[in-house]
Amino acid sequence: MKLYPSFHANCWHESPKRRLGTFTGKLTVLSVSLFASALAAVAPEPAFAGLQFCNHTNGGSTLALAIAYYNPGTSHTRSRKDGSTGLTIIVKPRWTIRGWWEIAQNECTTVIDHDLSQAHYYYYAHSQDYSYNYSGIYQICGHKYSQFHIEYEIDNNELVQILALKSSGIDSASVNPETNLGKACADLNYKLLPFKQLYVGDTGDYTLNFID
Repeated sequence: MKLYPSFHANCWHESPKRRLGTFTGKLTVLSVSLFASALAAVAPEPAFAGLQFCNHTNGGSTLALAIAYYNPGTSHTRSRKDGSTGLTIIVKPRWTIRGWWEIAQNECTTVIDHDLSQAHYYYYAHSQDYSYNYSGIYQICGHKYSQFHIEYEIDNNELVQILALKSSGIDSASVNPETNLGKACADLNYKLLPFKQLYVGDTGDYTLNFID
């Protein structure tokens, strides 16, 4: 595809006045373009907010990453057209567990793209051959070999149900004294994975670099 108008032989038969006007117009467009480029060069980049992971290992391996974090819950009240109070939508406190992000060597991935609201997040990462393995002591439900999205439903600060969100719908398994976390996770054909705790403090953004 051409990025410029096609050249026509009869353009040479235009009057000098028309050629000058065309030339002046092109200079104006060029000046505006150069000015816009200069502004873009000096304009500050927007500040990064969120949680980012970078693969700076030396082995050339792509890392697979899963994360888990607590959502304190929210409530939002909709207003009707007449200004009166409408439906109140309440999202209960819960845990979100998701995977996998693939991070190639010397690349970064943003897994949360807004200001961080928690002091602790949890992650589990490894290369395909497990030559790199970043794991911890926190056993959290997930799928080891394919993408997944799980929500832990919380009631009175207790985990009561695991929800597995899938394109086909939502599978659930209750957690209680008779059905512990490990069994409930297995009932969904998932397994407990060894996540590691990450302390980010009260900052709105954080970058973790995976290195050797």
